[in-house]
Amino acid sequence: MTPFNDIFMISIEDRIDFKVLSEIFKVGCSRIPIFGKDRNDIVGLMLAKDLLFVDPDVWLYIYMCMVGIIYMQ
Repeated sequence: MTPFNDIFMISIEDRIDFKVLSEIFKVGCSRIPIFGKDRNDIVGLMLAKDLLFVDPDVWLYIYMCMVGIIYMQ
């Protein structure tokens, strides 16, 4: 099991740009946890396959593409 501090996570306030997309595909995870206020506040899970057709040149934030996020409640 991966230690909690080593898990690749994205903030809900992050912008999806080329750097973030490169990190996601470099890590190789199929599911990326999305956190809110801090890393202990997991609000959802984004599937990497939902990002395949995202244009990194368009200003798109994680909270704008909430359709691809599975909410944890």
